[in-house]
Amino acid sequence: MSLAIPEFRSRLNELRQQQAQLAGLLQSAAAGLSKDGSLPSDLLREQLLHTRETSRQLTEQLQSEGLWSADAATDGGEPSLTELEQALDRYEHQQAAFAWLEAVQQLRHSSEEQFPPLEICRTEALQLAARLSGAEVPDDAATDSAEEDASTADASSEEPGRNAELHLSPAEFAAGETGQSLIEGTHPLCCLVRLVVAGGDLTDDQWTRNSEQITRAWGRTLATAVARDRL
Repeated sequence: MSLAIPEFRSRLNELRQQQAQLAGLLQSAAAGLSKDGSLPSDLLREQLLHTRETSRQLTEQLQSEGLWSADAATDGGEPSLTELEQALDRYEHQQAAFAWLEAVQQLRHSSEEQFPPLEICRTEALQLAARLSGAEVPDDAATDSAEEDASTADASSEEPGRNAELHLSPAEFAAGETGQSLIEGTHPLCCLVRLVVAGGDLTDDQWTRNSEQITRAWGRTLATAVARDRL
C-alpha cells in the first residue's frame, strides 16, 4: 500500500470545508423557498457537484488500496466523511503495527545465526502481520520447536486470548487486544524492538519495564541477550 496519509488527511479537511459551504447554501436555499418560493442559485448545484467529485476521488483512492468497498457504507451508497476518516484511521493504525512487526524481522543475533528465542519472535511477527493483512497465517511449527528450547518463557497465560483471535477478520483483529497493543506500542514485540533500537534513550524504569515484558513473554534467555547487546 502506498497511501500518503498526510496528503489524504488534507484532502479530507478540504472535503469537510466543502461540505460546510454546501450546508450553508442548502440552508439559504431552503429559507428562500420557504419564504417566497425563490429557486436555489446555480452556485448550489455547482457546490454539490464539486463536493461529490471530491468525495468520489477520495473513495476511489481508498478502494484502490483495498481500504473501502461499497458494502461498507452505512446506507450502501456513498461513504460519509466520518466513514472516510474511520477508514483512514484503520489504515494508519495498521501501518503503525506493521512497522513494529517489520522491525522485528530485521533483528539478528550478533553471533548465532539461529537464535531460538529470536526465531520465536520473528515467526510470531509474521503470523501477526498475516492476521492484520488477511493473508494466510504462516505455519507455527518453527515457533513450537523454538518454544521447546526457550522453556523458561512464561507465555502460557496469553494462549487463550491468542486462540480466540485466530478466526477474526483483519479489522476485528486490529481492534482486539493484541492488535491494539501493536498499534499502541505496548506488545512484547514492541518492547523487544524498543530495547534493541533505542534502549539507550530509555530511563532505567522504562528499560526495566520493557525487559520484564520480554521475560514474561519469551523467557530470560532473550531478555539477557538484549541486556548484553547480543541483538
